[in-house]
Amino acid sequence: MAIGPSSPAPDAFALYPPPSFPLDPADIHADLVLPLSSSAGRPYTVINAVSTLDGRATLEGKSSTVGSAADRVIMRNIRCAFDAVLVGAGTLRAENLDLAVPQRLAQRRREKGLNYQPIPIILMGSSPLPKARRLYEQKGVVIMGPSTVQAEQLPANSSFRALPVGSGSSRMDVGDILRTLGEEFGVGRLLVEGGPAVNYSFLSGNHVDEMFLTLAPRISGGGNAPSIVSGPDTLHDKVANARLVSVHAVAGNELYVRYRLR
Repeated sequence: MAIGPSSPAPDAFALYPPPSFPLDPADIHADLVLPLSSSAGRPYTVINAVSTLDGRATLEGKSSTVGSAADRVIMRNIRCAFDAVLVGAGTLRAENLDLAVPQRLAQRRREKGLNYQPIPIILMGSSPLPKARRLYEQKGVVIMGPSTVQAEQLPANSSFRALPVGSGSSRMDVGDILRTLGEEFGVGRLLVEGGPAVNYSFLSGNHVDEMFLTLAPRISGGGNAPSIVSGPDTLHDKVANARLVSVHAVAGNELYVRYRLR
């Protein structure tokens, strides 16, 4: 069932900070106020992710099967506050997604002086992108990849802007990515929607200011399903001072947690 402003309010509550109070899921994170940029001189960068109870980012290979309809409403509320939304090529291969917000949120963005839609950004590595995805229908798609990427690895769509980052290497530095987004596109607030390897690359370089996490009442149990952050080294020292900002619950099932990492 679609959840929106006119829907009857299910059992959703703001749990933290106190006092707890009931609300409609469509109001959770609907009015985010974020800094215009990070104190580190780069875009204010936030990760949004969803996880099963056993810490997995996907069910049957997709993250969209983990969260509920309410989670997807809240995800778009979060997107509404950002200048750009970034997703990795691996997530794009697994999901036929888009990075847009619905009409009512697009209008809210305009009222706040933001572009009608956040800039959709695809972060790719050395492997080709899928040839057909709903995301490609959005205007202003920016593909960021290493300088070694060839034209045949990209979808045949003249509306893309393919932007090489770095030179002479198949790897990209997240600092260069953030600097390019700020200088060339005016991005002050960036939302990262995964996948696990992309989340790791941003966290490992201390480039993340906040993290939104949906904890879904699902169990994966699959040994091959990735966690929401996947990389070669542990990152416990990167988030040692994370501070809880808010906790919401919907229908007593999903939890929506917000942490400030910096």
